[in-house]
Amino acid sequence: MITGATTFDNWQENDGAIIETYTATDPEGNTPITWTLGGTDRGDFTIAGGILEFAATPDFENPEDSGGNNHYEVIVEATDSNNKRSTHHVDIIVKNVDEPPVISGPDTVDDYPENSAITRQVGRYTATDPEGATVTLSLTGTDGDEFTLSSNGVLTFKESPDYETPGRDSYDVTVRAVAGSHTVDKFVTVNIQNIEEPGAVTLSTVQPQVGTSLTATLEDGDGPTGTTWQWYQTSSRGSSGTAITDADSATYTPGTSDVGRYLRAVASYDDGFSDGNTAVAVSANRVQVVTPGNVAPVFPVASDYGRNIRENQPPGPQPGRPGKRHRRQQRQADLHNSRLRSV
Repeated sequence: MITGATTFDNWQENDGAIIETYTATDPEGNTPITWTLGGTDRGDFTIAGGILEFAATPDFENPEDSGGNNHYEVIVEATDSNNKRSTHHVDIIVKNVDEPPVISGPDTVDDYPENSAITRQVGRYTATDPEGATVTLSLTGTDGDEFTLSSNGVLTFKESPDYETPGRDSYDVTVRAVAGSHTVDKFVTVNIQNIEEPGAVTLSTVQPQVGTSLTATLEDGDGPTGTTWQWYQTSSRGSSGTAITDADSATYTPGTSDVGRYLRAVASYDDGFSDGNTAVAVSANRVQVVTPGNVAPVFPVASDYGRNIRENQPPGPQPGRPGKRHRRQQRQADLHNSRLRSV
């Protein structure tokens, strides 16, 4: 004889607990008792020692019973040592439960390359609600403001990440899904990959000229160390040129021997990835001589040009009026000033 409940008409989906513990007694005391299952839905259950359980947690949206209607029927069987059997018919009806949405997408994104374009996908996230409710996705968390989530769930950076920025080799962002009264969060970690960045040299002066110092500046995102310099004199912007003696610092002042030539600054250095790196800059223009500056005009010293004019004097040279010598001196002064302006 088997003892235990026969009907469960409000079993909640996703409940994988023990359904019932059955006991059996034999009037003749024939033991041991063997437990087995029968019925159309016996494959959906297990029994051991009289303990009846679902073989897999029931899901209302995906019923496994033979009728496909979440009404499970199973027969609990107890057999004694003389092969005498007792049976117990059990009905289990699984009820729907309002379930939270489920977010799909990676929890961890490793080796996202630094300096990547902001259009590069970090990950893609989607969410579904078991009951078919509308799901809204958003971002939150420690670094949520650093990211954008598109309407189709693509996660991207707002600004390209830089591994060398302190504390920016990893980001924590939360993808949040809301459906009805349910809110679900997926915590995502994005680890940034350090990429070797090429160095670049810039020159301080666009037009180099004799006597004016040029300063070369090296930029390398990986942090250059042990930088050495060498300046070269070249006939074209594409040639390697000839090394300039003692021009081995970041600053160089062109001399007259550099006139008509381009200047090439080469930086040799190490960084966090490799040794023996180089970066080069070539002047945009050839070295020129110093451009002459403006010179103040010089007027010749002449005698006093002032004069007194008597009234009623006829036209023509008058006493005290500048003569030919004075006019010639004035013309010479005008010619001198004209030449100065043309320089």
